[in-house]
Amino acid sequence: TSFESIDATEDRKKFKKLMKQLHIPLVESGLAFDEREALEIAEYVGYPVLIRPSYVLGGRAMEMVKNAGELKKKIGEIIWVSEGRPIIIDHFLEDAVEVVVDALGDGKNAFIAGIMQQIEEAGIHSGDSACILPAVDFDANTLEKIEEYATKIIHALEIKGFCNIQMAVKGNNVFVIEV
Repeated sequence: TSFESIDATEDRKKFKKLMKQLHIPLVESGLAFDEREALEIAEYVGYPVLIRPSYVLGGRAMEMVKNAGELKKKIGEIIWVSEGRPIIIDHFLEDAVEVVVDALGDGKNAFIAGIMQQIEEAGIHSGDSACILPAVDFDANTLEKIEEYATKIIHALEIKGFCNIQMAVKGNNVFVIEV
């Protein structure tokens, strides 16, 4: 997979643009570099929010906050962990189920290896999660939508090798969180 494709998954502006081009719903989000920007974005996307540094793995320093007061208490550590890179602020979908799609691509074809349903509420885990495979709480239409979105993403990014896509399902709606 090219550096440009990997960067398009980590750079939130590029990622949001790609998802809009593919007509794939995203969780509302924004980027901030300091506390003032974080407070403005959190107000825009709506509380509760999930805040975390960008370009990190495993949910490092990820926090769900319910209001501006909580955000002010948590933002210092996240700014420190970010090391000058932006902080990602996502609207937190309450009562959603998080889904992890493991897939492979060869640059042209996509193979969905598994759709795992997390047992915890969306946003609760920090990198390690308890999942069930296959996912059991989704109807055929939802599973089809998950596969459709994953396939579109793998094709658009010309993924060569392993790919992990995180999505959230709330009711009949599927949202992409990250790749």
